[in-house]
Amino acid sequence: MIISDSHRFIFIHIPRTGGTSITDIFYRKKLKFERPFLQHTNASSPEFQSVPFSDYTTFAFVRNPWARIYSWYALLAKYNPDWKQSFTFEEFVCNYDDIAQAHSIDNGFCFNQLDYLHNQQGQLVTNFIGRYENYQQDVYKIFAQLGVTLDTIPHLNRTCLIDYRGKYTAASKSIVDKLCAKDIEYFDYHFDISN
Repeated sequence: MIISDSHRFIFIHIPRTGGTSITDIFYRKKLKFERPFLQHTNASSPEFQSVPFSDYTTFAFVRNPWARIYSWYALLAKYNPDWKQSFTFEEFVCNYDDIAQAHSIDNGFCFNQLDYLHNQQGQLVTNFIGRYENYQQDVYKIFAQLGVTLDTIPHLNRTCLIDYRGKYTAASKSIVDKLCAKDIEYFDYHFDISN
């Protein structure tokens, strides 16, 4: 989470939704901000209860869940190439808890992106939720709302350009259907929406 008192915004950084590129914009534009909490901690965490969500423009980006989960796997494999020998994407999805524990993968990863955006009372804390599928358009929109002019938008921390749909079997798709059910319903995502 990033908080800027001078520009009165809060950015909730959901993993694998373009947040590293947005953070880079803050640096390039020399916006004053602080990162008082862990990068991907969700808004319901006890330490966030004093954060003035309602007083600031609070925003985040979300992504098609099937694309996001494949991107999470691809990122982990990118930085740990030997993992590809240890488990496949199918095994990663089907045995996530065991693999995460065995390989010390971040246990703060939430499958439902909505879990990052609700406070302890279950209320949505964001004023704006952009979509990775409309990334350029939505980034320009939120930064215009913040009064920040953008020339270009970087694409950092990219993992791959592979179509995620070819990586799923019926079994792994079904597991993500269940794990990400809240997002799929709330954001009306479908498996065939490409990123």
